[in-house]
Amino acid sequence: MLIDHPLYKPLISNLLSWAQEEPDIRAILVWGSTVRSLKPGAPGADLDLVIIAKQPHHYLDTAEWLANIGDSWLALPIRQMLHGEKRKALVHTAVFDERTILDFAFCSPTAVRIGYFGTIMADNLPFLGRLLPTSLMETTHIFARIFRLGHKVLLDKDNWSWYVRRLTSLAPRSPMPSQAQFHYTISQFFRYALCAATFQRRKETWSAIHMLSCLTTGPLLQMLRWHAQAIQGEEVETWWQGKFIEDWVDKTFLEMLPGLFPRYDSTEIQNALVSNLCLFDNVSQETAKALGFSYPMTMADKTKLAIQNP
Repeated sequence: MLIDHPLYKPLISNLLSWAQEEPDIRAILVWGSTVRSLKPGAPGADLDLVIIAKQPHHYLDTAEWLANIGDSWLALPIRQMLHGEKRKALVHTAVFDERTILDFAFCSPTAVRIGYFGTIMADNLPFLGRLLPTSLMETTHIFARIFRLGHKVLLDKDNWSWYVRRLTSLAPRSPMPSQAQFHYTISQFFRYALCAATFQRRKETWSAIHMLSCLTTGPLLQMLRWHAQAIQGEEVETWWQGKFIEDWVDKTFLEMLPGLFPRYDSTEIQNALVSNLCLFDNVSQETAKALGFSYPMTMADKTKLAIQNP
């Protein structure tokens, strides 16, 4: 297992020595490419850890505690975006000597319990499950999906690994969208496309490329993931941020991907915008048909008309 590589051993040893004596730290688990069997990483891959702590934000708001692990020369709290809303930091990433990167995801014991019992409630009493915090349940399901691919327990003072094992079997692999979520993603894509076209006409090249990147890596990628699950089955692994997309995306769409990303050139930006529109139109309509959803054809047609006829 990659986690046993000499590159990580000194840092893990220091981490465990500190955590054993720190009453606030209740458990430490490893997930990600260093412990999974499917698509494992290579030496030098980031070491991803989940730390269950009574006061998780203490470790997200400060960096002094990293000195107990090693000499960190870069530390950064990472704030996750969910449905366009910036959440509180969940991860503290740090770079140590030899360019070894450790990503620490923190959660509280209370969050673990609520996530576990909330998942059970959502399965058995959906009307009560809808009362739970959406952000917490989405984060729980993301954690469960990653843990399902492989994890290793480094420290467990209160048997929290039991909750992790149960969550990986209970939580949905990647929930399919509701009709409202599906329509929101379509609206988001077309709004970004209109913005990109506007910037392009104004010769604001940087802004046009930025909006293209937003629509490609945001709503288009999400629609590709939903399409893969709708066509191939919900068990298909669509990973995160387009990772291994060549393995799971529909082969018909795969050959269209190179045309989505332009260089800093007005003609290439226009061609990339048209390519994104064409691909999204095909993917979203096929996904709507597979899921039995209505499709906002009027919105799509008017957006394409506005872009093609400024």
